[in-house]
Amino acid sequence: MRADLAQRDAQSAMPSTPPAQPASGLTWQRRLALILHSPSEKEVQRFIANEVRPAFEQVARELTRTGRPAEVVEENGTYALHCPAEGVRDFIYGVSTVSHPLASLSPFDTAHPDYRFEARTYFSNGARGYDVMGMTRDQIIADILVQLERYQLLVQSPASQLVTEAPEHLNAG
Repeated sequence: MRADLAQRDAQSAMPSTPPAQPASGLTWQRRLALILHSPSEKEVQRFIANEVRPAFEQVARELTRTGRPAEVVEENGTYALHCPAEGVRDFIYGVSTVSHPLASLSPFDTAHPDYRFEARTYFSNGARGYDVMGMTRDQIIADILVQLERYQLLVQSPASQLVTEAPEHLNAG
């Protein structure tokens, strides 16, 4: 419970850092079009390959250049920015293709379900992810930085056992 409270406190301690917003800076008509459009699996995979992966690579290069080793890991079309950390949970910001069934409005639809695909984030701390489809490369980078800043606040909090006792380091020899 203390770890949950520490996570909440870390998130609320950042009033000056607004979270990146999907499609911010676009006209309301374009935002509405993004909301109403159900992207195909191929569209999401193309978005991840063309926008997410290059954003991860840019951040990984800069982190490594500044003395914080980072790498982009790819597995079956899922990409993750991975920054190993000594003694605490590693920082991971990943994006994968996730599908959700669309509502069935007729018996035919029930027999032939349709799916909505998303480019959904995931994190090393198990925080709930969200859809980044429609973000620009710069918005993805801004969102990575928001999550990295939250991570830094968490690993520096003595109340956060969830993060400070890194399970990936327990089995390392």
